[in-house]
Amino acid sequence: MADGYGLLELQFLMASCTVSADGLMQVAEYGVATRSPGSRYAVVRIVNKSSEASLDPYQSKALEDWIRSYKSS
Repeated sequence: MADGYGLLELQFLMASCTVSADGLMQVAEYGVATRSPGSRYAVVRIVNKSSEASLDPYQSKALEDWIRSYKSS
């Protein structure tokens, strides 16, 4: 699990990096587990950018559904 992510690291990933499939899943799982709205928002933006999804950053259920569908594919 990606427990060490902080908001600054997530913002860096969001702005300038591509994320591998394994890394994307870890980041997404962190987004579901975190209690920080800013971190969750950044995670959804990373998922949207990396997977061409269009998740609503204010709906945590959307991220959970994306993880389930990503794991099943």
